[in-house]
Amino acid sequence: EAVALGFGKAIVREEGAAAPVLAVAAGDRLVAGGRLELGAYHPEVVLEADSPDGGWVAYTVRTIDAKEDEVDTDVYMAPLAAPDGGEAIRLTASPKSESTPRWSPDGRYLAFLSEREGDKSQVWLLDRRGGEAVKLTDSKASVEDLAWAPDGKRLALVIADADPHEIPDDAKGAAKTPKPIVIRRLQFKRDGAGYLRELRSHLYLFDVAAKTSVQLTSGPYDESEPRWSPDGRAIAFTSNRDGNFEIYVMFSDGSVEIR
Repeated sequence: EAVALGFGKAIVREEGAAAPVLAVAAGDRLVAGGRLELGAYHPEVVLEADSPDGGWVAYTVRTIDAKEDEVDTDVYMAPLAAPDGGEAIRLTASPKSESTPRWSPDGRYLAFLSEREGDKSQVWLLDRRGGEAVKLTDSKASVEDLAWAPDGKRLALVIADADPHEIPDDAKGAAKTPKPIVIRRLQFKRDGAGYLRELRSHLYLFDVAAKTSVQLTSGPYDESEPRWSPDGRAIAFTSNRDGNFEIYVMFSDGSVEIR
């Protein structure tokens, strides 16, 4: 699929496809309309979001260090005004990967996900004018997706259930017998996720200023892809409540859920 980005066409990578959104030459310039053939050592570039003013695009670059057998993903942004794109700016360079950059409604901040502290993905906030990123969330399990409310004061988050059998960090060095895996699901295993057990992913409402969250959904199913209504009163999301992922809408206070 090709989409207009203000400087021509960019190739949009479908999920799981072998072609990325944009090609980056030497990691310095954003090239429109490029397709990068992904080999073992080539970077994978994925378009994430345009800034609210339409002047910038945020994207991630995934690289592979074959020697160290490690993968790293970093966040970049590049201007859209120039006919051929413009000079890209690297925004993150930590040893841990960063992903899912999302612009705040006023375009001042970029929120993204990273495991910079510990082994759980959390929301970090970066002021695009400069400075270090600040950790927003401190969830017991990984945050999987996020979406800004139109007022810029709230985030809709998708957070995985905490694993009650997980060994705490301060006890991981001790010898412990793993507990048996109990499965009550017809689909018991998934590539990349392993055994599915009873852990699910649910929707939360996060207050940016107070750094507090309220769980909006629960139950033996998963929620994903939250999107806000323009007035900030409702959140649309997908859920597999009947076995297939369908679109649902609920008010941001968790009431009146509609399929």
